[in-house]
Amino acid sequence: AELAALEWRQLRQRALLLLAGGALLVIALMIALLLGSLALMVHFWDTPLRVTVAWSVAGGWLALSLALAGLLALLVRRAPAAFAITREELAKDWSLIKESM
Repeated sequence: AELAALEWRQLRQRALLLLAGGALLVIALMIALLLGSLALMVHFWDTPLRVTVAWSVAGGWLALSLALAGLLALLVRRAPAAFAITREELAKDWSLIKESM
């Protein structure tokens, strides 16, 4: 039970840290990309390239979104199994109990 509680605290702490860091990263990226997109649109507004720039900005946002989705999927796949050490210890304990019977 102590091992499970320890693993739960570690898992929860890591999840909260990832959540807070991810939220800050998303906010910073959104502000930077929004301002960059706006700067590009303003710069090319009086030129014939304004439609091309607008679609390029939209495509850039789409590419960024897909890259972030791929990164998140990779992080989820690489995450360690929850309570792996606890399950391992319980399996050892169970095998010892079966042997003693």
